[in-house]
Amino acid sequence: MNKRKDQKTKLSVLDKVSAFVIKRSALLFYTGLCVTVVVSLLLFNFTVSIGGDDSEYIISAKKFLEGTKFPDWHGAFYPIFLSAFVGIFGLNVILFKFISMGLMVGHYILTFKTFHKRIPGVAFLALIAFLSFSSYLLYYASQTYSEALYMFLQASVFYLFYKREDKRSANEDFSWWMWGVFILCMFFLSITRNIGMGVVLAIGIYYLIEKQYKGAIIAVSGFTLSHVLLSVYKRVVWGVSGSGIAGQLENMTWKHFYLHDRGKEDFFGIMVRIWDNANLYLSKHFAKMIGMRGLEADKIKPFLTVLFVVLTIVSIVMICKRLKHLLFAILYLVILIGGTFVTQQKHWDQERLILIFVPLMVVVLASGLLQVYEQKPKLAPIFLTVCCVLFTSVIQQTIKRVDFKALNQGIHGDKYVGFTNDWKNYLNMCQWAGKNLPKESVIMCRKPNMAALYGKGNYKGLYRLPSTKADSVATYMADRGITHVIMGSLRRNPKVSDGRTITTIKVALGVYTSKYAFAFKPIHEIGESEKAYLFEIVRKDKYTDQERLTNIDVPILVNRSTNYFASKKGNYLYLTKRYDEALPYLNLSVAIKPDDNADLIKRGVCLLHTRQFSKAMKDFKKLVKKYPERGDIRYNLGVCQFYSNQKEEARKSLIMARQKGQKIHPELAKELNL
Repeated sequence: MNKRKDQKTKLSVLDKVSAFVIKRSALLFYTGLCVTVVVSLLLFNFTVSIGGDDSEYIISAKKFLEGTKFPDWHGAFYPIFLSAFVGIFGLNVILFKFISMGLMVGHYILTFKTFHKRIPGVAFLALIAFLSFSSYLLYYASQTYSEALYMFLQASVFYLFYKREDKRSANEDFSWWMWGVFILCMFFLSITRNIGMGVVLAIGIYYLIEKQYKGAIIAVSGFTLSHVLLSVYKRVVWGVSGSGIAGQLENMTWKHFYLHDRGKEDFFGIMVRIWDNANLYLSKHFAKMIGMRGLEADKIKPFLTVLFVVLTIVSIVMICKRLKHLLFAILYLVILIGGTFVTQQKHWDQERLILIFVPLMVVVLASGLLQVYEQKPKLAPIFLTVCCVLFTSVIQQTIKRVDFKALNQGIHGDKYVGFTNDWKNYLNMCQWAGKNLPKESVIMCRKPNMAALYGKGNYKGLYRLPSTKADSVATYMADRGITHVIMGSLRRNPKVSDGRTITTIKVALGVYTSKYAFAFKPIHEIGESEKAYLFEIVRKDKYTDQERLTNIDVPILVNRSTNYFASKKGNYLYLTKRYDEALPYLNLSVAIKPDDNADLIKRGVCLLHTRQFSKAMKDFKKLVKKYPERGDIRYNLGVCQFYSNQKEEARKSLIMARQKGQKIHPELAKELNL
């Protein structure tokens, strides 16, 4: 009897939660809405990301508005959508971020209305908790990525889909204008993110399973017609043929998106890719998003991947038995997540690729597993405990990601809040170049879209080394009208300042200057460490001596694998007795090539003339061992020893120098009784 009473008590807990969700839906809606807005504001990010894609959307919107380029690579609709605001407000990044927040709020509202009373109360509560508190989700409420728009459109599609299902169940007509809006939402979804093309497949399969042939024909035909009209528009207005998707699919067949020399994937390689991506996006990103792992977790956990796959299969089976109206959500997730795992190379490893599906994944998993509970009531306490633990973890994650200092700096107008030192220097240089260079300048750099947002200039990106031949690199830059180059010290690992930087620009300049040593003039540099540099290209056959002396600093900077250029400048300054100026170059030359004894001798002399006797003495002691017959080296060593108050050692060195034929300065000889 006691066990039965306990069981009833456990059963009633979830029942009470479900009853609360139904009776207090208005309270839940407005509470969740307020939390969503507040958390979005607390997580508000005032800057663009270092990834660059969010900047590219904005610049693509500007180019579309100007009529210079159709945004066909990352998905056309978000730049087109933004272009309306760019036309009115200009490149107002903060405004665009608040637009993203509005879209995320719209996503919350539509998702609430779609699934309220359509899924079990506890599952619905879990969904609303995730939508309102997740820092991963609400991070994109203040970003200019396409995620906010995609999720709003995705929520719109589901809202309209179930609106039609409700009308069909009530034997009411789904009007033609609503069909039009539904098809437009699917169309816009598919051109916001290319993976969204899978929505029409999910719709078509669902309607065929449910024998709704008319609905399948209308949806698929309308969707297809929309894309045909888009293709015609692009061809007629922009002169663009094709959808742009074919090229992306081609790139996705390579083993590495950028390194095509690794070849293309075969069938086995695709299977491995699917497993690798499942590990990445399920055991790492999804597990972190639902609070199962910490914010800093970075390693894959295959056992978690297997666990999620098993739980998903169980959920799908239970939904197909008891909640068949959720079949569309299952088809949508299987097709689009499966498509993501197949098409994306492992090295992308971006949380954005899975994030857009997570709310629906919560719907499916929570709803399906609750059906297991109904058949196994004893599992209720476990289910509730897991939900509470995960919810607590999600809240803790969000609290940790709130940065009040950065928020305050952003509110007070700090444009570079949140950027590391390397990025601050780089973006400051972009701004300096935009203000100080002639308007007709064309500036090559690593992140042209971010540069354009901060610098307001004409920037061209370099993402790969054009060639390993100097003439080819020179032609590449000339063909693009490049007049200047910005070289930053952008970290390979954004979190660590270890000297390892992204070297595409540096290597290209190294190749160029290996033949044309004086072709770049240093214009400006910013930063004490992790510096950013601005160079001007000087294309001419002959250079003045001053130009040679100045411009050789660029090959010295970018060719740290050879001491040739540093040695040349150090030697020139040495011969003109500018010892202070010569030292940094001779130091660099010796550091690169320690066995360059000529530069070691010159450095010793420079150190001697700048009265750095102890350092000079170390160089001359090394040189004496290498050249025991050279009296001049022994003489210089003796001078250093004398001024270092090592007079006995100085006397011995100078005696040896005299024996080797070296003349001794009379005053020095007198001082040491030689």
